[in-house]
Amino acid sequence: MLLKLAISASAIAFVVYRLNLSAVIDRTAHQNLGDLGAAAAVMLAQLALGALRWHVIRLKIGIRSSFLDTFRIYYIGSFFASYVWSGISGDIVRVWLSWRYGASRGAALYSTILDRVALIAGIAVLIILTSPWFFVRFGFSVEGWLPFLAAVTLLVGIVGLAQFDRLPITWRQWLPLRLLGSLGGAAREVFLRPRTVLPAIGTAMIGQAALGLATYILAQSLGINVMLTDCIVVMQIVALLTAVPISIGGWGVREMSMVGLFGLVDIPASSALVLSVQLGLIGLALNLPGGIFWLIARPQARSAGDFSLSALYGRSAQP
Repeated sequence: MLLKLAISASAIAFVVYRLNLSAVIDRTAHQNLGDLGAAAAVMLAQLALGALRWHVIRLKIGIRSSFLDTFRIYYIGSFFASYVWSGISGDIVRVWLSWRYGASRGAALYSTILDRVALIAGIAVLIILTSPWFFVRFGFSVEGWLPFLAAVTLLVGIVGLAQFDRLPITWRQWLPLRLLGSLGGAAREVFLRPRTVLPAIGTAMIGQAALGLATYILAQSLGINVMLTDCIVVMQIVALLTAVPISIGGWGVREMSMVGLFGLVDIPASSALVLSVQLGLIGLALNLPGGIFWLIARPQARSAGDFSLSALYGRSAQP
């Protein structure tokens, strides 16, 4: 935790040290509040798309629940991911709540892991689809090819994960290999079945595109001259970098990434910093209601197999 805090603080301090803070204040003072609200609305829609992606995966591996139940557990997880220092706290809470309200331990764990994998797959596909952007910006140099090759490697790795259920039976006497084989079987059901992989990765792609759109709208509210395509492409790389659990909630890593990457499209560092900080603050505000859902949740489910809202919140639920 201390190391993560040091990385976040050092990265933010390094970025701020290089900036013209008067320009930062000036941009914020003249911000269009209507566009700020629109960006927040798009980010809220991205949260709902994330819950929908997880819901598709949960249903495929046998967790029966309504979308509203999935959304509320997902929202609680997002709150913990934003407000608790541990980088995987949100995922841990999602696994625990899923198990507490009726899912098997394996299904609760695998659905959450595969949700992360689906998100990475969606980012990888978007990077591949937007690879001409890199070639236009950097030509056929290493900088142009590297994102494309990294994305292809990620997708190949996901296909490889789905092969672990083919491990020899004799190898599965070892618990780690047995768990890996079970995860591979779940991955096969999700990522090698068209009826599941298309909605799972499709919602991930739309959600990540929404993040780029929210960034673009926020940039317009600040008077930053940037293209929508630039925002969508840059934010995919930022999302991958901030997913690495080396900082507190992505703070610091996100700021350095956005300042560096938007600098490639001639956006001043002060503008990119304001954009990054405001995205982080909007995310904190939007995830705060997840803490309210957590506080009002019942400590125990009504029954082991009951996924209804009444079991989760202790009162009758309206459809």
